[in-house]
Amino acid sequence: MPMRLVKYFLDINRSFSRWLLAQFPSLATGGNYKGELLGILETFISEKANCRVLEAGGIDRSLLKKSSYIEYDGLDIEERDRCKDIYNNFYVQSIEEKLPQEYDLICSFTLLEHVPDNRKALKAMYDSLSAGGVMAHYVPGGLHPYSIIIRLLGPKLSMRLLNKFHPEVIGLSGYAAYFDKCTVKQMTLLCRELGFNDIRVSCYYRANYYFEVFFPAFFLVTLWENICRCFGWESFCSGFVIRASKNGGLDFNTNGQRIK
Repeated sequence: MPMRLVKYFLDINRSFSRWLLAQFPSLATGGNYKGELLGILETFISEKANCRVLEAGGIDRSLLKKSSYIEYDGLDIEERDRCKDIYNNFYVQSIEEKLPQEYDLICSFTLLEHVPDNRKALKAMYDSLSAGGVMAHYVPGGLHPYSIIIRLLGPKLSMRLLNKFHPEVIGLSGYAAYFDKCTVKQMTLLCRELGFNDIRVSCYYRANYYFEVFFPAFFLVTLWENICRCFGWESFCSGFVIRASKNGGLDFNTNGQRIK
């Protein structure tokens, strides 16, 4: 009986949360960050002959497909059977370690929040990129309410809650999250310090679905996300796409301010 009551409570809250978005669809517009990231990758590949690409953290959920246009490598801390079919080469190691090859393009999707030391990770990418090479990532924001709660709960409890309330994200988010340097300001400054340039960032403001099982929290987070989006508070975005080049054109001035 208690479990049935819990399920009923969660279902009622989900219904209220989804009703709110159905009534006010503008609150549900978070933008297509995956589409933007894919656009960056596809544009670069189309302009670069014989492009060598490394996807980090994709394991068997790759962003791209093997083709005659690219040499497509994968890298993760574990390997699954399909990796050998998805990539030309697959390496089992941390992105913080020296990378095995030189690449024209390095990318990831929801990886960097799981890296304990992103200075090491970005340094490894910079050292491995060819002249004129590009890295592009989607990074969940470290100051979003979801990110803060995940860190407060710790990896074991947050994993148990995700598995119970959002099992669809296990495999995507089922690793310890550190959110090291995972804000727009921290990440762009780190890129500049390491020598990257032509740094471009796009912010997104929707991760309220994690809270839909408790409508009051869902409402408050939705309100907060929309306030942040209206005022352009990049520090509190739910996530951002960052693109940076090695030996490209500068996109920031000497004070670290973005050139409009």
